[in-house]
Amino acid sequence: MGDREFKRRFTLETTKNNGKIEIKAYDSKLDQYFVYGENEIKNMPSQLSELKAFIRDNWKDIKKGKYG
Repeated sequence: MGDREFKRRFTLETTKNNGKIEIKAYDSKLDQYFVYGENEIKNMPSQLSELKAFIRDNWKDIKKGKYG
């Protein structure tokens, strides 16, 4: 899946909670929201591998607050 398809499929919002990044992601294909702390991303279930890849590919922007 290319970056354009990822951006159409997923919407991210981030907040900081006790100094840690919390990611709220909406998957339009599944019509479902997911919330993960930055330490939980590596343990995301395999059925969310595309969301995990999107978060990983955008991690620098997430840390900079682009999705906040």
